[in-house]
Amino acid sequence: MLVVVGCIACLIFSVIVFLVMNHKTNQIDEAVMNFALDHRTRVWTLAMKFFTEVGKAMPVAFICLMNYFYFSKDLFFANELLICLGVGMLVAYLFKITIKRERPDEHRLVQEKDYSFPSYHALGSGLIYFSIILELLSRGASYHWLGLLICVIFLVMIGYSRVYLGIHYISDVLGGWSLGITLACFVRLIYRLSI
Repeated sequence: MLVVVGCIACLIFSVIVFLVMNHKTNQIDEAVMNFALDHRTRVWTLAMKFFTEVGKAMPVAFICLMNYFYFSKDLFFANELLICLGVGMLVAYLFKITIKRERPDEHRLVQEKDYSFPSYHALGSGLIYFSIILELLSRGASYHWLGLLICVIFLVMIGYSRVYLGIHYISDVLGGWSLGITLACFVRLIYRLSI
């Protein structure tokens, strides 16, 4: 199952890379950006800034540690999360400096300096929250539905916050999610087979 999901996510990421490099996402990027701009409110802006902060490197690392010390007490899975995060950030950096897509330059509510594609925040949330989803599903306990719901909400809101705040296109976010899910699947598979 990991191979199937990982291959589908990889295929989606490849298609998005092709479309971004050939400027074929402009219409959808503009439409989603305009939707976000039209729905900006003070309350939503505060919420989106919160989700963006949660998606940064230190909070994500904290989530990994909390998963070990408070929730699962599973050093094996904590190591898997940290490996996922390290591999993901390296791979995303290589794509950023290869594709060199400029960020949206209007309507920004926060500032970022690096390239736009793929979104580090979306990639990190895809990696971490999808890995936690896989772990929860593998345990099969009935109470894990709440954990699954929280993971999905954070994954979606962190990605959307980047568009809402005007510093990413939706294609950057979709690229980050699909790459994150791809890496989460294959790191989990390789890590578990190697132990």
